[in-house]
Amino acid sequence: MKLICEVQHQTMLEQEFLPYRSLPVVFVEKGCFYDGVCINFDIEHLKEVHEVAQMMLHQQEHIMIGKLHDRMYPIPTKDIVYIEGYRREAYLHTEKASYEINYRLYEAEELLGDDMFIRINKSTIVNISKIKIIMPALNACYSMEMVNGILLECSRQYWKTFKKKLGMR
Repeated sequence: MKLICEVQHQTMLEQEFLPYRSLPVVFVEKGCFYDGVCINFDIEHLKEVHEVAQMMLHQQEHIMIGKLHDRMYPIPTKDIVYIEGYRREAYLHTEKASYEINYRLYEAEELLGDDMFIRINKSTIVNISKIKIIMPALNACYSMEMVNGILLECSRQYWKTFKKKLGMR
């Protein structure tokens, strides 16, 4: 994101637009010049700018790069079923394939954010929208079947946060 505005509004607007820093857009305040495609706004109508930026943020498709057979593939995050990590390596799993990624598990977790992804144990992060079934397991934990047929276990340590995220009691 790029912001072009009056000097006296810059600090305030930088804070206002902070959530949109990942958007590939230029915001230009009325009265300032920019020669290119941009979103013009009036300081009096910031609410409308926020609505447009929020819509753009939700439509923005994030990707992770996965490696399979010495080739790199862009994987939309919405296609990720789960990610598992082992020491310094991490693997991204979709419904169709598994890919090595160049992130440690905690780095992938930070990149993905917590809107649609949650950690279920020490070595696994799942896409909430890709959970097919949640069922109790024998050891006071819970198992979940993912849309790709894989069974994963949510450990007791992460169960409370997981339940809260899904709105379960």
